[in-house]
Amino acid sequence: MDESSPTPPPLPSDPSIPLPQIVPPPPTVPHPSKLLWFLAGLAILILGILVGYAATNVLSQSKKPSDDATTSSQKSSTNFSQLTSSPTPLPDGASAKEGAPTLATGADLFAQWITYTNDKHKFSFTYPQELSYLNDYLDKNTQIYGNLLLQNFDGSKPRKELTSDFQMGIWLNKDDGTPLANHPKQWEKELGKLPIEYITVGGINAIKGFSEQKYQAVPTVWFSKNDDSYMIQLSHPNSTNKIWFDQILSTFKFTE
Repeated sequence: MDESSPTPPPLPSDPSIPLPQIVPPPPTVPHPSKLLWFLAGLAILILGILVGYAATNVLSQSKKPSDDATTSSQKSSTNFSQLTSSPTPLPDGASAKEGAPTLATGADLFAQWITYTNDKHKFSFTYPQELSYLNDYLDKNTQIYGNLLLQNFDGSKPRKELTSDFQMGIWLNKDDGTPLANHPKQWEKELGKLPIEYITVGGINAIKGFSEQKYQAVPTVWFSKNDDSYMIQLSHPNSTNKIWFDQILSTFKFTE
């Protein structure tokens, strides 16, 4: 007989004798101290994750100031460059219009320019005499606001566009408090992000960027004065006389 395999006791043959009850072992209950340590560790882990997320969010906000904060400190922190105080000559041989004589230079150029004055909005500027087509809807319009177009071609007749065409537009509206930096941003969806420059026009802080004409980016300047919002645009995208744009802006003055 194999002693390594004991024989179980025989079951009773008499059914009246009850079988022995098998009592299952009691369930294993974690030790209270171990459970508490586990819960405390889990709570510390969750708290650490929440604190880390909050700290990261605060740090990112501090590194990226809001537009309002940028706007409020704009005048004190932005360097506004002054445009040239007087018109500069075009390069030798440059012409304002195909077939036109070469422009004069230096003081002679400035002497030949024409002065425009708007008594309603109290501003003036000078412009080359070659820009002989001036459509002024600022004074003619029965509304307070309107626009002015200055160009060297007759736009009322069908014609072929030339690269020498020059058209400059001035639009006035009631100032709605839009920050300077937001004006060129309004065109980023159509044009993408393009360079901007902070300048002064007639002693007023302005921003120079780009807007759109004929699906092309054109230089544009925005500023506000006396509750009026100005947008001055080089409206002809193919103009080869872009230097006139800055020259005219440099003569811009407010008479009040």
